[in-house]
Amino acid sequence: MSVPDAGRKGPMVILVLAVILGLLHQDLWWWDDPTLVLGFLPTGLAFHITFSLLAASLWALAVRIAWPHHLEDEVAAEAPVGPGPGPASTASGSVTFGNEREDAS
Repeated sequence: MSVPDAGRKGPMVILVLAVILGLLHQDLWWWDDPTLVLGFLPTGLAFHITFSLLAASLWALAVRIAWPHHLEDEVAAEAPVGPGPGPASTASGSVTFGNEREDAS
């Protein structure tokens, strides 16, 4: 499922946010800070926990608004309808699935 009207802006927004996260990852200012967050968590570690959650959220957003659906549509159009025959062994010993063909040499 994608966000409507994301269009070509979606990948650019993701790129800009990724660059901002990359710049924020350089957290030199908290290496020597003795402050504890919530009374037990060093500030640098708390920052990295937050950073990791933001990076995961950015990835989820990228999948949602910048996923190349046209590639899935091409594969779906080529795929056979139904469950298919499953894996089959070829003369050369390699395994093929469904609509894959072995190249003739």
